[in-house]
Amino acid sequence: MNIDWYGNDGSCNPLPGTMATATCGVCGSPMNVERNVLAPTGLAEAMSGNKHLHDRFTRPNKTRDWHAEINRLLMAIYIKEIDALVSFEKINLEELRKDAAKKILEILNANGIK
Repeated sequence: MNIDWYGNDGSCNPLPGTMATATCGVCGSPMNVERNVLAPTGLAEAMSGNKHLHDRFTRPNKTRDWHAEINRLLMAIYIKEIDALVSFEKINLEELRKDAAKKILEILNANGIK
């Protein structure tokens, strides 16, 4: 599995019919889909009482502890990368990703995700 370091966090709400399938950016599993959902897709839209038609893709493993652990590993790398850019600090991003990828693949294999 190739790790998507900038992938979605497990949710996706495109306009109806614009995407046939989606893959979870955390574990790489095919996402569940509900078509033609009329609902808000964000906090501002919900608070204003608005809604619109969209397809709702959701992550199939969102309630699993291992899924949350992978998400934490991905976010830790992302935050280190952003912090380094802001502070002009030199980091070995390739090495950080290599270490995280090893842990992520171990978690996926332990939970039967290929």
